[in-house]
Amino acid sequence: MIRASLLLTLLIAPLSQAMEPMPKGPHGQPPLLPPAALYQASKQGGDPQATAAELTQLIPPAEKGKRYEVQVSVREVRELPTPPAQTQTNNRER
Repeated sequence: MIRASLLLTLLIAPLSQAMEPMPKGPHGQPPLLPPAALYQASKQGGDPQATAAELTQLIPPAEKGKRYEVQVSVREVRELPTPPAQTQTNNRER
């Protein structure tokens, strides 16, 4: 009986946490979401510096009096293994 109640508690606890309301922002209002990206791009290439330089040329000009957050991320793209070649079989009935 103790195991069943413990199991039930472990199963229901995450559900009750998911049903809790979102935390309120200032003055009881919903929290503010970050603004949408003004420009976002991604490109794969062999030279990260050259690829970043190409992408930065496309960024729209800044507006006076506004501040911007810029993030740069470079990560290696792994090659996917090539699938084995499938042999075609001829299934003709004679």
